[in-house]
Amino acid sequence: MNVFRILSIFFAVVSTLLSLTGCDKHTVYHSYQHISSQGWNNRDTLIFIIDTIQENATYNFSLELRSTGLYPYQNIWLAIERRFYPDILCYDTVECHLTTPTTLRNGKGIYMYQHKTPLSSMQLRNRQTGQVSVIHLMQKEVIVGIHDIGLLVCRSDSTMFSQIAPSIDTKKDKKKDRESPQR
Repeated sequence: MNVFRILSIFFAVVSTLLSLTGCDKHTVYHSYQHISSQGWNNRDTLIFIIDTIQENATYNFSLELRSTGLYPYQNIWLAIERRFYPDILCYDTVECHLTTPTTLRNGKGIYMYQHKTPLSSMQLRNRQTGQVSVIHLMQKEVIVGIHDIGLLVCRSDSTMFSQIAPSIDTKKDKKKDRESPQR
């Protein structure tokens, strides 16, 4: 074997390894929690623990959900509580559309379907820790067909995330509310 061929193989292996281990530097947290095949009880709370935030910034949140064809409804309602210590608490109620009105599955996949739902962004500070809790709000006590629930948290300057989760400017919204005509 000549030196050129050995170097080519070496660089190909190193490039492959680097591409497999590389990650988005803006992703702060990305994790899934598995739902039992027996179903998700409305009393079962999924809790995501977010370790220490490393810098003051605006962070985008996205709820991720994997469903199967066993899920019998077109949508799912979820309650989300985001708590960052010592002083930030945010409640969200989210409707995730899993099928179209003609029962075509939304999301990507063949057997399991991947769905992403953006949540509002949050200003977080260095050294804050957090917890995100998720429960389903469906009328049926136990629902089947939901395989995993995930949470993605990215710094807002991430171009990967900005395409799917635009931030919500609450200061701008409050200003518009003040400008509305009085009766």
